[in-house]
Amino acid sequence: MKIFNISPLELIFILIVALIILGPKDMVKAGAQLGRFVRKVVKSPIWRSIVSTSNEIREIPKKIVSDTGLDEDLKELEKASKVIGSDVRKEMGVISNAIEKDVKNNLQDVPVDLKKDIENNLYEKAVIPPPDKSSVQDSNK
Repeated sequence: MKIFNISPLELIFILIVALIILGPKDMVKAGAQLGRFVRKVVKSPIWRSIVSTSNEIREIPKKIVSDTGLDEDLKELEKASKVIGSDVRKEMGVISNAIEKDVKNNLQDVPVDLKKDIENNLYEKAVIPPPDKSSVQDSNK
């Protein structure tokens, strides 16, 4: 977690350096003064203006998308990508089943113990996961 883009380890380092430079008594006074200063800044109208402007700037892309009607286009693209993704997965399953069937057909002349090793390791280095047993059985019919 970072606060003001400072990691916890960096914050601990800063505190150790401040303790060495200021000493324990002045460290407490400096912390209190720093706390009062931060409270003044956060409660000031200038800070509120900065925060509201920052929020408005963050909302600009969303407003542009909704004003131009791109949000509907984005939804259509998401739907199309889901359909394409499911089609690709389906085709990959068909290809995977065909490869598995071809490998199994070509293993008929291989000794039984070696054949089992090959079948067990068929998907070990595959890019796609093995198909469900039910889909393999359906394709063999």
